[in-house]
Amino acid sequence: MSEKETTVDATDVGGSARGSGDSRIDTCDLVRDGLNSHLLRCFRCRSKILPQGKGTYMELDEPFSLVTFRQKDGETGESEEKLSQFYRVEDMFDFDNVSFTKTVGSVQFLACADCEIGPVGYFDRNKKKSFVALARVEHYLPSR
Repeated sequence: MSEKETTVDATDVGGSARGSGDSRIDTCDLVRDGLNSHLLRCFRCRSKILPQGKGTYMELDEPFSLVTFRQKDGETGESEEKLSQFYRVEDMFDFDNVSFTKTVGSVQFLACADCEIGPVGYFDRNKKKSFVALARVEHYLPSR
């Protein structure tokens, strides 16, 4: 990584990356003019998920429950994490590398298309919009 490249994850900005609860993530370095100012990447494999400027930052009035990241082999049980900070993505074709996985009711979960870790967010089938959780992705600022 060159000196100009910057990687920020939720633990660097006061949040709880892949943790429990709804720890608030400081967005002062992550959001510019209401949009994601960093490229969003997968925590595990570093694949690009969403380009800079394609997600509109929003906070939900009521936190959304996302199941926690997939468990390691041999571990059982599923838990949920309540999250309220998301990037809303208007068009599914704005994504670089995301897969649409399990559907529950009107919600379809989003995962990294390369390593299949997830969910990193969800697609609301009624609103036809995708939502990427800030705490579920790495924020990366490429060198110029």
